[in-house]
Amino acid sequence: MIENEQMLISVLEKAITCDLNNYLYDDKDSKGKLKIENVDILDEALRKLGYTKIILIASSTLRKKIDNPKKYEEMIKQKRIIQAPALIDNDWYILELAKKLDTVILSNDKFKDYWDEFGEDWIRQRRKTFILFEGRVFIKI
Repeated sequence: MIENEQMLISVLEKAITCDLNNYLYDDKDSKGKLKIENVDILDEALRKLGYTKIILIASSTLRKKIDNPKKYEEMIKQKRIIQAPALIDNDWYILELAKKLDTVILSNDKFKDYWDEFGEDWIRQRRKTFILFEGRVFIKI
């Protein structure tokens, strides 16, 4: 019975893996820093679209470029943001995680370097693009 319930939950769960670097680089403050507030904007927009499992993947170098490092670190501790391992390519990590967890991917990156490994069709079918404009995010579904 428990296995069936777990299967039902995973079928009903709408999940997305997000390329946080790609998303945050779309909007910077006056000092050129990436705005951590855009994480909350993204989270809210994805939840409105029905996503219940939101996996935000950031490279290990992103913390140096954020306007509010303290809030960023809190989000990592709360597991709202997952930091990719330092010696692993961030794009590969995002694709591998999305494949293992069977999620769609939010990124404007076409991941062309990985078409051979993951399949061009698989990437094109899974990838959702976005526009971040004036504090709002528009996601092509």
